[in-house]
Amino acid sequence: MLTPLATLLLCTLPLGACNNTNSVGSSFDAVLRRTLRYHHIANVAIFIGDKDEHQTARNAILDSLERQLPAPRYIFTAADTSGPPGNTLRHHIANDALSVVLCATSADRIWRVVDQRLRKLRRIKLIVVATSMSPEPLDIFAKLWQLQFLHVVLLYNNTVYRYTPFPQIHVYQVHNRSADLFPPAPTNLQGYTLSTPAENDLPRIFFVRQQRDNATKIRGFAYQIFVNFVRRMNMTLRIKIAKQQLEISMHPYTSIREHQGIMSYPIFKLECCLIVPVQNEIPRCFYPVRPLKLGSWLVIFAAVVYISVTLAWTSPCVPREAPFLTKLSRTFLESIAQVVFLPSTYPSHQPSMRYLLVYLQLALFGFLLTSWYNNLLSSFFTTVLVGEQLDTFESLIEAQLPILTKFHEIDMVLQQVPPELVLKVKQLIVGSNSSVQMAHLLNFNNSYAYPVTEERWTFLSLQEQYANKPINRFSKICLGSPCIGYPMRLDSHLEEPLTRFILDVQMAGLDFYWLRSDFKDALLAGYVKLVNNVFPFKALDLYTLYVAWVVLIAGLSIASFVFLLEIRGVCGRKALSRERSEQWFSGLNRVDEEGIRINKESSLKL
Repeated sequence: MLTPLATLLLCTLPLGACNNTNSVGSSFDAVLRRTLRYHHIANVAIFIGDKDEHQTARNAILDSLERQLPAPRYIFTAADTSGPPGNTLRHHIANDALSVVLCATSADRIWRVVDQRLRKLRRIKLIVVATSMSPEPLDIFAKLWQLQFLHVVLLYNNTVYRYTPFPQIHVYQVHNRSADLFPPAPTNLQGYTLSTPAENDLPRIFFVRQQRDNATKIRGFAYQIFVNFVRRMNMTLRIKIAKQQLEISMHPYTSIREHQGIMSYPIFKLECCLIVPVQNEIPRCFYPVRPLKLGSWLVIFAAVVYISVTLAWTSPCVPREAPFLTKLSRTFLESIAQVVFLPSTYPSHQPSMRYLLVYLQLALFGFLLTSWYNNLLSSFFTTVLVGEQLDTFESLIEAQLPILTKFHEIDMVLQQVPPELVLKVKQLIVGSNSSVQMAHLLNFNNSYAYPVTEERWTFLSLQEQYANKPINRFSKICLGSPCIGYPMRLDSHLEEPLTRFILDVQMAGLDFYWLRSDFKDALLAGYVKLVNNVFPFKALDLYTLYVAWVVLIAGLSIASFVFLLEIRGVCGRKALSRERSEQWFSGLNRVDEEGIRINKESSLKL
């Protein structure tokens, strides 16, 4: 098994000139002893170039390692033709390993093997041993800097050399025989020049012209992070627009091709969702029913019925001998008054303790309910309420809303669509470049949906922070959570310090602070604008209280109908009692007449 890899920098030994194996071994012994004095070495990787045909340098180095460092070894020659990523050693060893390179020139084929085998292991300790006198130390170090090796020692003609590429490549001999040959990586790069392009990419990077001195400044959260990293490392930032091979770019991306380089530690890992227009505005006449949901209204209705029944048994205002329906009719109005926190409809004298407790609970319930309802209704009348929004691909298809997306993101968008909806969504996609998409977004074009990462939406939504009526919204139609980072060259020496700096920025919360703080500069530069669609004061009119009027008219209609029924019932009962009275009196008269007739007949017979 391969284990942590320590790379020993450039160690050049002129075997061709002296052809002295003992000289190679003794020089390497001295370098190895100094290395083991300061560092723990777990594994050794040996790379043998083309010119070591008789294996003289190899044997000398192996003998020295056998005596001083009995660790696992991995030996590679220039004939190694395997390619990445399967041939890298980083899955087996780490940066606590030692690497020894035997080369003849800076164009030796072994450098290709070193580059591929030590991929993502550039912080390893590296010793380079020159097997001929033809190369100059500067050429070897130039090759090492091209491969981004910093912890390097060169053993050349029994002399130990080191180098620093900051601010420019400088080669020097090591005279201090007790110092550490592999000190930590420098944090001060001595003004090292870092070139990168810059162009408008709101909100990550954008140009602002200062009014007081007419100077052009760069703003944006990506620029703020990048320029503060440059300051920490004491580098010089140079902005170049011309196309060239870059060491790093301050324009963050979600990904780049594998052969182009690597991505830094993510600045943000946020969702990428569709920005869609706000629709389905609710009419103001329905605002009075919006504070409570349907379930809450049903619960209140059930509470009124329950309280009516409870008060029918506990209220002292209801005669005990009255029928139950009579009690219920009187307590129904009482329950409504309690729920809406109104005074009692009937006075109560000397209430019982049981009724007092019930009344206190109802008063507390009515106070909380009416306060909650009034607060919500008041706030609703100061804004605009909307109904169901576009939050699924199905609703997007139903609305036939086109999706304006970048050309290179079309495949990514379609990959996130359910398979059965791909063809329908594909018909809605409209391709464009980044500038066209951003122009539509900044102009609040509601004719499209836009796939945008959350950090862009956080910045763009600041335009609507004072808006009474929202224009766009960040929907739930999401396309994944891409990582946003800085692209850089393979095995860049800036990868590790930039990772530490980004972590410091995130822990301090400066990433979101810079994202929001630069909005003012973008506003002054005219890139964005504040949406101030504050509605004028609008009094409550008949239409606004439409639902209340409907309830009132319906209640009055029902009350009138019931009242008519009650009057008809009373009149019917009176007519029935009158008819019965008349029948009783007529019957009584007939009995009297019959009695008189019988009496007359009896008197005649006598």
